[in-house]
Formats: sequence, C-alpha cells, structure tokens
Amino acid sequence: MKAFFKYLSVVIYFAVVVFNVLPASSMSENRATYSPPKGKVRRQPRTAGGSRGCTQSLNHTVILLVPQDHTATTVSERPIFFWYLSQKLSSPLRFTLLEPGKKPIFIEEFTPEPGIVALKLPENSSPLEIGKIYRWTVTVVCNEKKPSRNLFAQAWIERIPPLISNKFSENTNDTSFCSIEYAKVGIWYDALACNYMMIVQNQNHLNSDSQEFWSLLEQINLPNLVQQKPTFNFY
Repeated sequence: MKAFFKYLSVVIYFAVVVFNVLPASSMSENRATYSPPKGKVRRQPRTAGGSRGCTQSLNHTVILLVPQDHTATTVSERPIFFWYLSQKLSSPLRFTLLEPGKKPIFIEEFTPEPGIVALKLPENSSPLEIGKIYRWTVTVVCNEKKPSRNLFAQAWIERIPPLISNKFSENTNDTSFCSIEYAKVGIWYDALACNYMMIVQNQNHLNSDSQEFWSLLEQINLPNLVQQKPTFNFY
C-alpha cells in the first residue's frame, strides 16, 4: 500500500509539472513577446497630467502606449499612434508629429472620447523616412495663448528597414501572426498595430487578439491600464 501511494504521489507530481510547464511553453511560442531593440535608450515622458493651466482636474489624463525607457521603432511609413485618454476633456487634444529641428509633419486637433485612441497618419501626410527619428506629442490645449500652461506627453519613433519577410507587412491579412513576429524583433509600433487591426475586424469583441494587445501593454509596465481594458477609438 505504501508503495502504491508513493507511486501515486510521483504520478501526481509529474502531472502537475506537465500541466504547468508544457502549456506555458507552448503558449509562449504563440504569444507576442516584445524584445526591445538594442541601443535605443531614451527616457520618454509618456504621461500627461496635473492642473497646470487647466480648469478641470487632470490626473494621468494621457498615457502614450509606448515603452518609457527607449525609442520604439516602426517599419511603416505611416504608422498608427496609440495613447490612452482617461476622461472626457473640456479642452481640445492636439497630436503633433515632427522631425526635431524642423517644422511639424502633421498636426491634428480634436476632442476624442475616453479610451484607447488610435491615430493613423493619413495618406496626404509626409511619410516617415527610414533611418530618421521623429518626436510625437499629445497635448491637452488648456491655454492656446500660453503653450507653457498646457499639459503634454511625448515619445520618439524611428522608422527602420524591414527586419522580417514582406509577407508580414501592414497589408497582410495574417495580422495575429505578424504581431508575434514584429514583437520578437523589437518593432513595437507595428506589433501593437497588428493586434489592433484584428480587434477592429472583430468589432471590439474580447478575444485572443485583444488579449495579445493587453499582454503587450503589460510588458511595457502598464498593468493598471490592462486591468481596466478600455474601449478603442480610431481616428
């Protein structure tokens, strides 16, 4: 009898190991795990909030969905930019994209609904050039006459040459797989965009694609946002 229980305990032990280890390994192979590119270190003030110059209380109002310790990359000439808006604003929101030292490439001012805001550069805007680093800013325009009173968050983006096969380009229908491939080689903006396009196709329904989106955000230290799972708004 003792031998039987000893045998049973061994079986249960290995069953637990198989249950906990093998599925996790299999899952990790099929999830978008972001590997940051080397040599892109840069502190990014991705959060805007406070009361400076604004009539309403704004705390962590804008959070750019980018890593905060390095310049993230894209292979797209007109990428999608993502940020989180925590509340309805009485002031307009301004998106600005520029190459440092030059005039802005694109400016858009609007008042979006709270949630995840996705803004794709329009076809009539100048494309990003390979090898160049651009700065993008989301500003809460509290005081048009005194820009120093406005709240803003900013990040940088670099367009790089394609590092993976063209079949995973932004025009592919296999967006779930391309997110994994882009994340693996450290192309943040496109990895997030691939998941987002799948979410749009599935009309915001919670599925494996939206879970991948939240997983990517968790990997860049945005767990509170992941817990909220806000709605998506495209512009």
